[in-house]
Amino acid sequence: MVVTRKATGLPVDLAAGAVRYEEAYHIGYPNEDLGGRILVHRWGPHLSALRSLRVLRFGELWAETDLHYAPYRPRQLLLFLDVGIGLRL
Repeated sequence: MVVTRKATGLPVDLAAGAVRYEEAYHIGYPNEDLGGRILVHRWGPHLSALRSLRVLRFGELWAETDLHYAPYRPRQLLLFLDVGIGLRL
């Protein structure tokens, strides 16, 4: 789901969704190691905020931050920050 700045009046675009995580364990985890490995798949929520600014005629600067809740063992909150320079044609 994406909500734009025009709809909310906020200075950023917002997005929400779900992310699939994959975690590897040895067989028999956590009590014993029986050899081999299994993959466990879990889903977790994801929130994003994005802002882009036009620079000159063909340029664009953008920044995005993503907050992920990763249901690993132990559970984790991950925050990513991406910035970039773009060319608009």
